[in-house]
Amino acid sequence: PLEPTYPDGTGAGVGADVLVIEDMPAAEYHAAEGLSSTQVRALLRSWADYDECGNVVENAAMRIGTAVHLLVLEPERAPGAVGVEPDVDRRTKDGKAAWAEWLRLADTYEVTLSDKPPRTGGPSDWERAQKCAASVSANPKAARALARAEHRELSVFWSDPETGVRCKARLDAYAAGYVCDVKTTGLGIDIASAQKWWGNRGGPIQIAWYGRAARAAGLAFNGGLVIASRTKAPFVAEVYEIDPSDLFDAEGLCMDAVAKFAAGRPEWCGYSLTGDDGEPVIQTLSVPPWAWAQYEGRG
Repeated sequence: PLEPTYPDGTGAGVGADVLVIEDMPAAEYHAAEGLSSTQVRALLRSWADYDECGNVVENAAMRIGTAVHLLVLEPERAPGAVGVEPDVDRRTKDGKAAWAEWLRLADTYEVTLSDKPPRTGGPSDWERAQKCAASVSANPKAARALARAEHRELSVFWSDPETGVRCKARLDAYAAGYVCDVKTTGLGIDIASAQKWWGNRGGPIQIAWYGRAARAAGLAFNGGLVIASRTKAPFVAEVYEIDPSDLFDAEGLCMDAVAKFAAGRPEWCGYSLTGDDGEPVIQTLSVPPWAWAQYEGRG
C-alpha cells in the first residue's frame, strides 16, 4: 500500500481522512474510490451521463494527450512510460525483428503512439506529441509556471465535510497557490476558440473541483491556469488564467453535484426533472425565435 505524503512534509492542516500522494501511478488513481471532476461534470448533466463515464474508448487524441502530460510534467519518466510503435517494413528481416521487439515491450508502457505518418501526410502521432511538448517549453509563461511548480501529478482524496461523499482529484501541477492544468486540443487556442471549447468541456467546474482538492490538502487556492497546446499545425501553446467569477459560479455547481450524489440515484435518470410521483416531467418544447426566420418572407 502507498503511504500518504503531504505537501508540507508533516500533514499539518490536512484532515485525518485526507490522503495526498505525489506521483501516484495514473492507473491506481483512476481505480481508486472517489467522485472525480469528470464524474461531477457528467452528473450535473444527468445520472445517465454519470453512468457512461467509465465507458470512454481511448482514441489517438487521448493517447497524444497522455504522452504530452508525461513529456511536459514528468520528463524523467517519459522515456520508460511512452512507447513508440516503430515505422518499419515488416516484410524485411530487420523490420520483422524490430516489430517482434516492439510487441515484446509494448505492454510495459503506460501509453503507446505510432511513429508512422498518416496516409494523408503530416506528422505521426509521436511527432505531434513531441511538437506539443516543445510548444509548451517555448512559451515563456508556461515554462516559468511549470518550473515554479512545487507539486506535479498530485493525487488528493478527501471526504466532503457536508455530506461525507468521498472525493478525489489529480492536479497536473500546483504553483504558488495556482492549480495548473495542461490541455491538448485539435481546436484553435486563440482566445475566441478557447472560450468555446473551454466552456463546452465544463472547464471552470474542473478547476473549481481541483481548488477543493487543494484546500482539502492544506494548500492555498488562489486561482487556476490552463496551459493549452495545439495538436496540429501550427503547434503553439498559450496560457490562460481562469476568470474568478467563473470559478465562483463553478464552486456552486460542485456543491450541487456532491449533494445530488449524496441524495442517491433516482428511479428516473434522464435529463428532465422528476415529478412528485417519481416519474419524469413532460416538458414543453418551444422553437427558438431564430429558427422561425428560415420560414419568413418566402412565397
